[in-house]
Amino acid sequence: MFDIGFWELCLIALVALVVIGPERLPKVAYVAGKWFGKLQRFIRNARFELERELHNYEIQQTFKEQKDELENVAETVKSAAEQIKKEFDENIPGPIEAAPKKSASKDKQNEK
Repeated sequence: MFDIGFWELCLIALVALVVIGPERLPKVAYVAGKWFGKLQRFIRNARFELERELHNYEIQQTFKEQKDELENVAETVKSAAEQIKKEFDENIPGPIEAAPKKSASKDKQNEK
C-alpha cells in the first residue's frame, strides 16, 4: 500500500523507539494500529458506498433510456393507429353508401 520495504520499516521502528521511548512505544503502537484499522474500515465503507451509488446511477440511466425508447415506440404506434383509422374512414363507405344501388339495366329486365 505504501510500498515500504523491510529495512525502511526497521528504521522507522528504531526512530520511534528513540523518540518515544521503550516504556510508551507499545501503547503508541497499539493506538496507531487502532487508527490504522479505523482508516482502513472508513476507506472500505466509502468505496462500497461509492460503488453502490454508481451502480444505482447506472440502473437509473438504463431505466431512463428504456423509458425514452418506449415513449418513442408508443408515439410511433399512436401515429400509425391514427393513420390507419383515417385511411379506414376514407375507404369504408358509410351506412347510406353501403346500400346496393339498383342499376337501370336490371330495372329494364325486371319490367319485361
